[in-house]
Amino acid sequence: MPKVLVGISGGVDSSVTALLLRNQGFEVEGVLLKQVNEPTDCDDYVCCSETAIARARSVCDHLNIRLHTPDVRKQFSDKIINPSIRLWEDGGVPSPCTSCNADFRAPLLNYYRQVLGCDFFATGHYFINNSGQVSRGTDPTKDQSYMIGLVQPELLKFWLTPLGDLTKARVRQIAAQNDIATANTPDSQNLCFNHLLPPLVRPVLQHSEKGLFKIGTHSGRPAIGQRKGFGGRTVISVSDRCIIVGDVRPQSKTINVMWKNYPSRNPNELNAQVAYHGKKYGVSSFDARSITLDSEVVVNTGQVVVVYCDDELVGGGVMYRS
Repeated sequence: MPKVLVGISGGVDSSVTALLLRNQGFEVEGVLLKQVNEPTDCDDYVCCSETAIARARSVCDHLNIRLHTPDVRKQFSDKIINPSIRLWEDGGVPSPCTSCNADFRAPLLNYYRQVLGCDFFATGHYFINNSGQVSRGTDPTKDQSYMIGLVQPELLKFWLTPLGDLTKARVRQIAAQNDIATANTPDSQNLCFNHLLPPLVRPVLQHSEKGLFKIGTHSGRPAIGQRKGFGGRTVISVSDRCIIVGDVRPQSKTINVMWKNYPSRNPNELNAQVAYHGKKYGVSSFDARSITLDSEVVVNTGQVVVVYCDDELVGGGVMYRS
């Protein structure tokens, strides 16, 4: 009997993932990664809050599977929280969830898979994985293939995603039909370490004929191209010292990219996304350090570009401004 380690979060997606794999004949064990420094301060629907942990234990008891809860808070802080904070402070826009999947969650799940003698690991993500070949999930409103764009290809052959061809409505229906306690648990919408982020206040400067003048301050993590919160002005530059606004929206067709997975395909076959659930852009060309799209986009250092051939995931990298 093949054995699978399921990443449990205390939500409906991971609960149904465990149920489906058990029903398919797998021997299932669960693991909940305790990754935030102060779990009791989290939103109840963040995956390592005390409430979420209690829900995860309840689901695992109901399914008669063992749950492991390793404390990985230091690793998460070192690999995800601290680098994200530094990039925000420097004026970039990190993609913590994408980085987490590539640099933290998938490698750790694969590590515990080996430690616990499992053949595979699994999560409640909505993308299709056919023996390491990833494609978009069936439900376009839930597809999470973009979030996997930086994951090492060698990890994908061990990763099972039984929800990839299901809709969220169907997942909740399966949970209810099987008396899963998380059937109606709301989706988590917040960054899991929001409560750990330090305040970040910077002066806002506007262009004029006489140069720059201060128009106020801003507390938060703005992105180049952003208008919300700036009185209709557009953010054209962000640094650790100030935010500069104006009337011009900085855009470019050519994006500098640090590739994690290089798309070795003909550019004419490809399309790209520069945001989760964002617009699809045609690809004109790419090389070892850049990609050129068929339309201009706003570029922020730290954001991710993911490349597809039709619906198949074929590449991904981190964007940066020169």
